[in-house]
Amino acid sequence: AYDNIQEFSGNPVTVGSTWMATSKFMGREVVSQCRVTTLDEPYQFIFSISNMAGDGVNTWTLEAIDDTHTRVTLSLDGVAKGIAKMAAGLIRSQADKQMTADLANLKRLLEASA
Repeated sequence: AYDNIQEFSGNPVTVGSTWMATSKFMGREVVSQCRVTTLDEPYQFIFSISNMAGDGVNTWTLEAIDDTHTRVTLSLDGVAKGIAKMAAGLIRSQADKQMTADLANLKRLLEASA
């Protein structure tokens, strides 16, 4: 989850919109440069991420199950760089845990507002 988003370049969001995102990961503050690469509303949102630990692609996909339910799938594909290469397995495990927590929080927020 991002703690802070700055320097957002587009409102409304379009392909090419950029921002800087600050988050905590494994106890460290990480600043990422992000850019929207695909926007297929309301079905898919893909953005690239680059930071000191690696480069990646974050994909959010929404699929209607029925009139009241939507399946949200979140994936992150990336390549570690620098010293992060040595801890790539640990980083992947922590990223998976964080994405699971992010999806659970999104579900909680959406259900609370329904």
